[in-house]
Amino acid sequence: MNALYDLIELYEVPTPPEDFAVYQSLGPSITRVRNAIDKSLAERDGNVDKFCVRLDKDIAELSREVKEVKQEAQNPMVLDSTSDPAKVKALLVRLAERIDELEKRAFTFKSYQKNFKVSVVDVFVPSWVTIAYCVSVALLSSRYKYSSLTDHKPVDFQIDNSDIFPMIHCFGALCRWRLQSLTLWRRLRQR
Repeated sequence: MNALYDLIELYEVPTPPEDFAVYQSLGPSITRVRNAIDKSLAERDGNVDKFCVRLDKDIAELSREVKEVKQEAQNPMVLDSTSDPAKVKALLVRLAERIDELEKRAFTFKSYQKNFKVSVVDVFVPSWVTIAYCVSVALLSSRYKYSSLTDHKPVDFQIDNSDIFPMIHCFGALCRWRLQSLTLWRRLRQR
């Protein structure tokens, strides 16, 4: 660009004064742009460090909330057969919502770590929290099924295998799934 305007001046080619004014302001503008780029590059590392510190605090907060959810999932009210089923169901619904929210936040934190290429800290909602929730839901479901199968009157003790077998099969499958999940979790943890 400079060579072009040097030729224009050398051969005295008529140019509009607006174009010449733009050319004159081009040099300082380029200098300001370069200075802004240099400043942003210098501040980038500091900003990434601040972001990492804040992200670490958020991950610690997430871990604390995961522990709270685990404690709620192990609430004795869930295991008590005399507890109010409506309260247990409300507790389980609230737990499901919190687990979903925690998993979304964990995924967001992982993507931040990946996008900013910072040290990756394991951010996850442990499978045992989900398993504890699933066991609680299965327990509540079996309580509902059991209460629907009995009318709480003394009767002859005759069990229809077609009613009981699906519940036993479901419980066995749940136990196998839990054992497989725990085994997988231990393997992942050892890595």
